[in-house]
Amino acid sequence: MTMEKQSSISRGEDLLNSQFISQIFEAAQKSTLVEADEPVTKEKFNRESFKLKVAQRMISDLESERQSLETQIRLLKAAVECSNDGISISDMNSPDNEIIFVSPKLEELTGYTSDELVGSNWRKLYQSEPDTKARELLRSALAEGRECQTSVRNIRKDGTPFLSKVTLYPLLDNVGDVSYYVSVIQDETEKRQTAQALAQAQRLDSIGLMAGGIVHDFNNILQGVLVQASIAMRKMNEADSAYKHVDLIERAGKRAVDLTQRLLKYAREEGFDQEELCVKDLVDESIGLIASSLSSSIQLSTHIHDNSAMIRTFKGQTEQILINLVLNAAESITDHGFIRVSSRLADQKDYDLPEGLVDFSYLSNVLEPSRKYVVLEVIDTGSGMELDTLKRIFDPFFTTKNTGNGLGLAVTLGAVQAQNGALRVESQIGIGSQFSIYLPLWP
Repeated sequence: MTMEKQSSISRGEDLLNSQFISQIFEAAQKSTLVEADEPVTKEKFNRESFKLKVAQRMISDLESERQSLETQIRLLKAAVECSNDGISISDMNSPDNEIIFVSPKLEELTGYTSDELVGSNWRKLYQSEPDTKARELLRSALAEGRECQTSVRNIRKDGTPFLSKVTLYPLLDNVGDVSYYVSVIQDETEKRQTAQALAQAQRLDSIGLMAGGIVHDFNNILQGVLVQASIAMRKMNEADSAYKHVDLIERAGKRAVDLTQRLLKYAREEGFDQEELCVKDLVDESIGLIASSLSSSIQLSTHIHDNSAMIRTFKGQTEQILINLVLNAAESITDHGFIRVSSRLADQKDYDLPEGLVDFSYLSNVLEPSRKYVVLEVIDTGSGMELDTLKRIFDPFFTTKNTGNGLGLAVTLGAVQAQNGALRVESQIGIGSQFSIYLPLWP
């Protein structure tokens, strides 16, 4: 044996017998890295076995940690996919702050697929945002690396807008710089529509309160008119040229008394009594009350499709609907023109009409397939309406006239819906308007 080899063995034995190695054995025995049936001593030490056991325990711990992380990732993914909010993540280290993740709900809200959004910029969704303040708030938050929240108008893939609340959350790296931005989009369209419907309901309630406050005084005035008309008619005969005009005054006054009583019932939330009426008689009587008050430059005509058609309705209320629509049509005609009042039975195309605002047409609610309807139509060749006006014509107190109070169409819509009917309007500038009232056929 060479001197060099003997020296090496001597050094190894010295190291094995050292206090340092003894401390390692003791620590290994106490730790959870090595599980042994009996204490590990330097005499029983097997270097390869020790290393294998340590490696096995480390692998076992890493596998447990990997499974735990996979479970957390799976749960987070499920939470994101089940969320009612659209979520995206943008990489702030990319040249154009590219989107790197899109949730399924965001695909549903925007109409874009994940493949179409990933790699693009958030401007794709806000490119037509008219609110400069909101747009600048988002931009400054991104530039300054801070959280922000604002309401914006997003643009779907098909070009239709929808209102949303957007919240941006910055994710910081180890040195405090923004590395990613999480964008959470909440669709507020339905919420906004609900708020508008509530506001409209509150305004309609105010109409009831107003009606209850003035109905008694107004009724007293009408009684005075009726008394004077009755006295005048007793002092003349039917051959007098003014007799028919006084007769119209009395008939209109009686209708006005009936309407004030109905307004009072509405204010008290009392029910109305319906009656079976012939559509032809209803149209003829309503038109007869106002025909003489229209300008001679306006040609008024009627066309009844079925003279025997019957509806169960509130007579005074339905008469007021027709009168309101005809008077509105007359006011929209600045020069010569015509107004046509007609009736027909609803056909299949009426049942297929979409609810809400579509192009230059609005339908209050779809027809029930199990019901048959009579359609009362008022068509005019007036000035027509712009789309923005068409959106608001049924809002209480909205008017485009200097002398109007904005209640006519709001009350008309309420009266139609109270009879389980529907109202449709079509209008275009320079062409005119058509109002269609759908009332259930009786029986």
